Amino acid sequence: MTNCTIRLIMFRNSGSGAAARQSVISAFRELGVDGEGIERFGMVALDVPSTGDLDKV
Repeated sequence: MTNCTIRLIMFRNSGSGAAARQSVISAFRELGVDGEGIERFGMVALDVPSTGDLDKV
């Protein structure tokens, strides 16, 4: 497998959008995935490395 980028659109009812994006990044980090929050679009971009398990992600 090659590197794969997954984009997640974040919908929230309340609370901090930045905190929500960071919690998603932290959850996926446990699977060996890095990511970044993009405030302008309310989304998270996850970078799954070629060695990552896409089925688990």
